[in-house]
Amino acid sequence: MGSRKVIYVIVIFLLVISIVSVPVVVGEDHKVITEEEFQTKLKNEDYNFSWYIFPEDINFSDMTFEKKVDFSNAVFEGETFFNNTIFKGQTFFYKTIFKKKIDFSDARFKASTEFIETIFEPTAYFTNTNFESNVLFDKSEFKNGANFYETTFHEDAHFKEVTFYNENAKFSARFIGAHFKKSANFENAIFGVRALFSNAIFEQAVSFNRTPNKEHNFQDDAIFNYATFRGYTNFENAIFDDTVGFEHATFQVGAFFEGAKFLDSCTRFNYAEFYGDVYFDKAEFNEIDGYTRFDHATFGEETYFRETKFLGEVYFSDTNFTGVTDFDFAEFKGEKTWFYPTFFENDVYFNNTYLGDNPEDLIIFKFKFEKNTIFEFDPIINCKLDIKEFSVSGLAKIHLKGLKLDNIDVIIVVFGHVELLGADLTDTKFKDAYLENINFVKCKWPDPFIIYEETHKDDRGIDLDYEGLEIIYRNLKISFQKHGQSDYAGKAFYREMEMKRLGAEEKGDTVEKWKLCAFKYLCGYGERPENIVFWFFVAIFGFAGLFYKSRINVEDHPYLYFRDKVEYAKFCILFSIASFTTLGSTYIKPKGKWSRRGSTIESAIGAFFIALFIYVFVRKMLR
Repeated sequence: MGSRKVIYVIVIFLLVISIVSVPVVVGEDHKVITEEEFQTKLKNEDYNFSWYIFPEDINFSDMTFEKKVDFSNAVFEGETFFNNTIFKGQTFFYKTIFKKKIDFSDARFKASTEFIETIFEPTAYFTNTNFESNVLFDKSEFKNGANFYETTFHEDAHFKEVTFYNENAKFSARFIGAHFKKSANFENAIFGVRALFSNAIFEQAVSFNRTPNKEHNFQDDAIFNYATFRGYTNFENAIFDDTVGFEHATFQVGAFFEGAKFLDSCTRFNYAEFYGDVYFDKAEFNEIDGYTRFDHATFGEETYFRETKFLGEVYFSDTNFTGVTDFDFAEFKGEKTWFYPTFFENDVYFNNTYLGDNPEDLIIFKFKFEKNTIFEFDPIINCKLDIKEFSVSGLAKIHLKGLKLDNIDVIIVVFGHVELLGADLTDTKFKDAYLENINFVKCKWPDPFIIYEETHKDDRGIDLDYEGLEIIYRNLKISFQKHGQSDYAGKAFYREMEMKRLGAEEKGDTVEKWKLCAFKYLCGYGERPENIVFWFFVAIFGFAGLFYKSRINVEDHPYLYFRDKVEYAKFCILFSIASFTTLGSTYIKPKGKWSRRGSTIESAIGAFFIALFIYVFVRKMLR
């Protein structure tokens, strides 16, 4: 048994030694090219180098290949240079392996070029290279980065499923200043370290989309600052693991970010310009502690953020939306959300938008509507909502669908018209508001009609006296009158006069105070005809009592007072009505001195009250 164990150990040892000592075979069909064979091929313009191994450094710089060149499955074990090389025919680097430095700087490829499944183990340099026909890098691997600085792609460029890695450098792919004159396809490409596309120009369609369940596209910073996208831009389902920069980028046609995920703490679209439709539907922005910025960005056509999730802070400061803007079902869950100020020139939708994740979150809105606009705002609010301003320079229909606007401080209308639909204004503050051009349609007002600032006049931060409240009610009255809301116009006028009366009382102006008190109790400042009716009855029954005491004569019933006092009282009321209406009576006459005087006085009072009633009634009807 012991000798058998020794044999087993020896066999295992020999196997290990053989595995370690045997070199890795590149392929059965590979062969090492000799210097003599290489020179002979060049001399005979035989450019078929497929399956060759180049064991030493090799320099193709400044050469011109007049015919087709084929390096398929070749292996370059030394440094390789193609600087200023011109490839006039088709060029193939299919499954080629570059083990040391490879440099194609300033090279020109005049026909179609294939680098499919090519492996670049060192950094690959394509600086200022010109691809004048289609080029394919599909499924290639750049293990230590690729430098395409100011490279020009005259025809379609394919980088589908390419992997860019670089553990030891500052970037995995450097396309700064690159110019793609036709379509560019980076579908499912993987950028393991920084991807730099600053100042790149994409003349036609470009795709960075990711197929679901594929590996994350951008695993480090993705920088597209000052890039220009002149064709359709596709980042659908792309995943950005680190910082994202599209600052000053220009998108001249449609941009698609549907389902994209921006997972790091910093995403910037500051000063970006979108001139076509933009889709961020179902996109997801940032960690909870991160932020997304669209400051000074311009959206020229329709913009969609439907079902988009903003998990961190988000800023739309000085952002311009020219086309329809849709935030329906979007979620803003960061500590701060700023639309301050934001400019809209077309319809805006915030229906079923989720605002805030806890009561301490703050969302600030300062909307400026530049043209004819429909604004639908029906969010689910879980935070502090501070709507600072509505500024309108066109016709705006603002539909707030029952939203309780208890933090509106200022509503400013520059010129134009606003329709505020369905808003809950019970706790709205109107100080410094310009309300003349706002049409309040189906809004919920306090009942009774007393605005928040009057009921909280003495609260800290309100800072309003009766004169200021009078101005607010007057502005509301003008707005209601202008838009045919007579009932609310009357309520606003009543509160305006009440503020005037209370102001006179506060200032000690006794004459003005009693004038306004009389106006209030007689007819409710012309808004309460029921007050006049009440005084009708007071005057009629009051003077009827006077006539009962001072006696009247009823024709054909000289002793009615003594025979039937109830019937006599009825005749007194009838005579009072006749006197109040100035119609008089032919068969009822005043008997005593006070009855005659009372009848005259009642006729004067009656004429006054009837005239006042007609005035109030006609005023309300005409309005």
